[in-house]
Amino acid sequence: MGFLDKVKTTVQQGAVKAATATEKTLKIAQLSGDLGAKRQELERLYTKLGADVHELGRQDQNEAISAAIEEFLVKAEELRVETERIADMIERVKRSDAAPAAAPAGATCPACGAAVPAGAKFCPECGEKFS
Repeated sequence: MGFLDKVKTTVQQGAVKAATATEKTLKIAQLSGDLGAKRQELERLYTKLGADVHELGRQDQNEAISAAIEEFLVKAEELRVETERIADMIERVKRSDAAPAAAPAGATCPACGAAVPAGAKFCPECGEKFS
């Protein structure tokens, strides 16, 4: 292999590594944005609960307070599960060093079961990396 062939190979390998790193960084940024949005949604939920409980308390509607709290607990748990899922996906992406393999035609995501387009490197629904 001549000198120029070695240079060409090195440049190609560098380009692949750069593309992979960029893809990884973009995925982390997207997931971090999703995580931040879920956390903000939870904060709004806490604020709404406080306002609802305060107003219902002023009206001496104790049963309605219990119902508001139950509704809050259900929504808060859903958000907690979702934020944990997103945080786990961020950690998986951060730990991945190799370039993800492309999905075969007709594949489904092993993490969430969503249909995955041929050639996809990540699940379009949950962000799972294919290997």
